[in-house]
Amino acid sequence: MKKKIFALAAALVLMLTILTACAENAPAEVPATEPPTEVVETTEPEVPEADAYDEVDEDEAPPTRRGRGPVRGLWEGNVFTSEYLGLRFVMPFDWSAADDADIAGLMGVGADVMAISGIEIPGEFWDMFDLVAVFDMVAANPLTGTSVQIVFERLMFPLRGISTAEYVEATVHQLERAGISVNLDFPGTVRIGDYDWYSFGTVMEMPLGMVAYGRQFINVQDGFGRIIGITGNDPEASVNEVLAMIISLDDPIPEQIIPEAVAAEHTEALVGTWAWDEDGAYTYVFYADGRGTRGFPWMTEEFEWRTEGDDHLMITTGISIMVESWTFTISDDVLTIDSRQVPGLTFNYHSRQPADA
Repeated sequence: MKKKIFALAAALVLMLTILTACAENAPAEVPATEPPTEVVETTEPEVPEADAYDEVDEDEAPPTRRGRGPVRGLWEGNVFTSEYLGLRFVMPFDWSAADDADIAGLMGVGADVMAISGIEIPGEFWDMFDLVAVFDMVAANPLTGTSVQIVFERLMFPLRGISTAEYVEATVHQLERAGISVNLDFPGTVRIGDYDWYSFGTVMEMPLGMVAYGRQFINVQDGFGRIIGITGNDPEASVNEVLAMIISLDDPIPEQIIPEAVAAEHTEALVGTWAWDEDGAYTYVFYADGRGTRGFPWMTEEFEWRTEGDDHLMITTGISIMVESWTFTISDDVLTIDSRQVPGLTFNYHSRQPADA
């Protein structure tokens, strides 16, 4: 049981780390001689007995969806619709959604295999790629890190008949082993879409003092564990913010004003090569067209960058929903960047030669 359930626990860890994109990059700039981050000891949680959960009646599902396997939802503009779960997620325009290539990267499969939206995920799909958990959608506010994810886990024999309580218990124990604290003080259920969901909270200590808070909504039905995960830097505000964006299929879609497209800015003063003041081998290279590289000569990373106003620098690496937000200043050929996401995270770089476009 634990081996199978761990696939979902691993997915939850991935969800929580979406919040910490900038913190994950910062240690790459610290010399290898730095001591490792201290592991926070956690205690085993008191998981409610099975009878503490009133099992969701499978007959609550609409007849057209009863007994079906997961069906990936579809994006239309900024609205994600899941007929399978009976809900819509109306994404604000300052948020970003992971595309199929991003999700495939999270799952470690090719982008072409994720073109299965709108149809029931066939059994051979799970077997062919040896998958236990599949991401349905991932969306986030790139600057604040608040995110929402929907994940499906296939429960194979002898787990297919597992109860919600057993499912939560196994997942909680795996998360605790991964160093994530769990809060079970959420009695009862929350109605989201066409189903009732049990939930628990998560707290993950990250490098550089960051803390990622999560709330995981669980529903087990038709041999699948379904989870709606919400993460952010606040234990309650992020959850309330995201839940307000989820509506039922019968609800009218609220009108939103589409912001005018604004051309990306690339402050000319940043263009060039900048060497870290603590180890000149580590450099940032900003190109005029918005491309960039950073790292040591033997280990570099590509990124895209843009600026807003006179002092806001945004860096994107890998998945588009992960954006680093920095305040930058340049004085006497010294570039200083202060994180807007991790208090106290500051780096200084000295100017070198200009970078070719």
